[in-house]
Amino acid sequence: MKKLILAAAIITALVVAITGCANELAVTADKPQTQADDAPKQQSAPSEQPTATVGPQLTLAPPIQPIEPEDKSMYSSYAHMRSFDPTTGIAEFDYFDILTGDEAVDWLINGKGYCSVDAQDEVDAYADSEYIAKNLSPYLRAVDLTTVPLKLMYSPDGTLVSGAQALPSDYTDILALWKVNQNYVLYSHFYYITVDEETEQVLLVEQVYRP
Repeated sequence: MKKLILAAAIITALVVAITGCANELAVTADKPQTQADDAPKQQSAPSEQPTATVGPQLTLAPPIQPIEPEDKSMYSSYAHMRSFDPTTGIAEFDYFDILTGDEAVDWLINGKGYCSVDAQDEVDAYADSEYIAKNLSPYLRAVDLTTVPLKLMYSPDGTLVSGAQALPSDYTDILALWKVNQNYVLYSHFYYITVDEETEQVLLVEQVYRP
């Protein structure tokens, strides 16, 4: 009987030992593989430090300067005729000032940056017919030539008037001259526009004699 009990105990111990080894093997198999202590350790790549980026530099724009409104009023002035529509009678004029003497000297100094001596010397050298045309505005003023008196330096057939006095004319005359030669109307002479300063009504459009 004792032998049977001893044999059973031995068998039980063997089963327990075998089961424990199996469990240990199972646990070991489940563990992740780790690097051996004597194996060369892999050098990890140095971590890159983030580079500080400089954002776009904001530059404040200069304050917008208010634009002065164009002087679109009608007043008496010298002018170049820039366009003419014979179907409507509308002509567009570009105003300018004629400067001579002290006015020309002042403009060269204050408007063109001349020193006073150079400005005076230049103006003194002008011939009697020479002047400075001051034109600071691109604005064109429209005039209906069908409704205003005219004076032209040409007769309707294109003949230049003798002397410095323009010939009293009307709209039919300028139409006839336009058909003869458009340059006689637009470019050969500039104009003087006489205006009623109170009503801004155009009283006369006259070609100016150019020696």
